[in-house]
Amino acid sequence: MSHMKAVGFKGEKIVFDHLAKKLRNWSYENWTSRLRSRAGFPAFRREEADHADFTYRDTALSMRRWLNKLAVPIDPSWSVYTTYHIEVKTTNKNHKAPFRISDNQLALVSSDSGLV
Repeated sequence: MSHMKAVGFKGEKIVFDHLAKKLRNWSYENWTSRLRSRAGFPAFRREEADHADFTYRDTALSMRRWLNKLAVPIDPSWSVYTTYHIEVKTTNKNHKAPFRISDNQLALVSSDSGLV
């Protein structure tokens, strides 16, 4: 595995473990990246380009409650039907290091949320 893939896996594993402590109904199935197999989970076999690193449908509203505790502004339309798409960006440099967002990642955000 390349150094960059190893750094990416480490970041995704940290996020996976953290969210497992915070969210109800969180499992390896929410890890929608091929890197999850390095953690011993079944391989993600769907088209990775159509998914963020993590995909979470908030059926228990636990993401909404957690974000609210963190003082993140909550959109009133977020409900048990809300699906969160979480893209992890990692670096082996400091927190100010630039990172790349692919055209595909930008398109996925734009088509799903209307934010971009």
